[in-house]
Amino acid sequence: MNATAFIPSWVKRSKSRSLDRIPGGSGSRPDLFAFIARWILLGFLALGFSPTQALAALPPTVVTGLATEITATTAVLNGTVNPNGSNTIAIFEYGATTAYGTTQMVNVYPRYGFEEQNVQVRLANLQIGSIYHYRITATNDNGTSVSDDSIFSTEQISGDYKYTSDNNGVIITKYIGSDKIVNIPATINGMEVISIGNDAFNNCGNVVSVNIPFGVINLGTNVFSSCANLTSITIPSSVASIGDGVGWHCPNLSTITVDSNNSNYSSVDGALFNKAETILIRCPSGKSGPYVIPSGITSIGQFTFYGCDKLTSLFIPYSVTIIGPDAFLYCNGLTNITIPSSVTRIDNYAFYGCSGLTSATFLGNAPLIGSGSFKYVHSSFVVQYYRGALSFSSPSWNGYSTVELDPISSLAIFQIEHGLPSDGSQNLLTPAGDGVPNLLKFAFNMLGTGIGQTNSLDKPNGSLLRPDGFAGLPRVGRDADTNQLTLTYVRRKSSSMPGVAYSVEFANDLTEDGWSENPSATETAIPLSDPKMERVTVTDSIANPPKRFVRVRVSQ
Repeated sequence: MNATAFIPSWVKRSKSRSLDRIPGGSGSRPDLFAFIARWILLGFLALGFSPTQALAALPPTVVTGLATEITATTAVLNGTVNPNGSNTIAIFEYGATTAYGTTQMVNVYPRYGFEEQNVQVRLANLQIGSIYHYRITATNDNGTSVSDDSIFSTEQISGDYKYTSDNNGVIITKYIGSDKIVNIPATINGMEVISIGNDAFNNCGNVVSVNIPFGVINLGTNVFSSCANLTSITIPSSVASIGDGVGWHCPNLSTITVDSNNSNYSSVDGALFNKAETILIRCPSGKSGPYVIPSGITSIGQFTFYGCDKLTSLFIPYSVTIIGPDAFLYCNGLTNITIPSSVTRIDNYAFYGCSGLTSATFLGNAPLIGSGSFKYVHSSFVVQYYRGALSFSSPSWNGYSTVELDPISSLAIFQIEHGLPSDGSQNLLTPAGDGVPNLLKFAFNMLGTGIGQTNSLDKPNGSLLRPDGFAGLPRVGRDADTNQLTLTYVRRKSSSMPGVAYSVEFANDLTEDGWSENPSATETAIPLSDPKMERVTVTDSIANPPKRFVRVRVSQ
């Protein structure tokens, strides 16, 4: 067996594994240590030691992480220690210079063997506005390892901002100014601003708009919350993470704008999305009237519409499959909600406290539902579902009163779920520009998340039905022996009230008068996993025709 197969990746590489895991972390003399450790390990393996025995002959591996929870006089130092299988003593050293001068011991447990262990110490009585250096030193029977020096500064004030700093740059901890229009500086005291910390703009009642400079990477939790007059936030392309609570309790916030070059987030109509625009992260609290969630969204995140009490109606598109916890918390202006058949899960407290909500109408089968999803809504609230839908119950379902509605056609449900008028006036439109009308995408089961499907009418889809498929445009072929024309397509069973009719027509030329059904053609139908659908193959009765054409006519 090749001995090097036992060498863990942190030994093979020139930098330790820990250095990758902790942002801004610094390792234990990584290049030299890894070089020496690699050859020590190979030597022990060559002498017949087991990989575990060989690893146990190494000194500890230490990595310092970023300092956190920094205030004017306190901080938390973080890092990792890997004892490499031996009893290990580890300390944090810290002080105003690289001479350090103060130490605190941390616990390292040898029973965890060769695993990195998170270690931290809490510091108090620090000097306001001061820079501190820190590192980790760890010793076992095989030697001592010392991490590289890291720094942080305790909270201090520059102009309208309280801030701290570390190896990477400045973290703004609090805005203390009174400006209405705030342009956050790109640098403070010559250091780049990289983060807007938790609650940094909480309760800033004067602020109307905030522009965040390029270079800021992180926006903390509740970073812009309870700002009574805030109307807009502009986020640059550099921002890579945004904590929960952006824009909470900001009743006049109507616009969140994200730079189009941001690779992690985007904005549509003033709301915040992930870059792929599949997750709706935050709808501003100041949005009023009706709101249409864009098609293509698959998940409505936690607290997305929290406190959006000016919304009067909401359209949830067919693409949505998950409504997250607390998604519509205290949306008191909503009176009714329609849940598309695509939704498979409604999480805890999704519509909690929507005091005006009187009904929720489900267009499909019952989804999984969490605790308190419709708790503290209007006293007359009912769940409505259509007869034939699965897993609902009467007179109540999950503790909510129910009303069973007379069934409507699948086409009618399709129109509701995709925001199409009930008169069918948009059924022949092609919003995706792919040449396939909305009606055919419904008829041939082309909306969904499977092969041959897309979750939105706005997304192009010209997929052909696979031989064993359940979605796609009809497939034309010929019988190998008789050269008879065949057509295979999926259709909605008549027993499911599809609202459309299918007819397979043949012709010898392409003039419109030449098309007709062939009563002598044969048809075979295969049931699919969806009980409302089947795959059908129609074979023409004419063998070896000089030319022959076939099509499916779909009518509503």
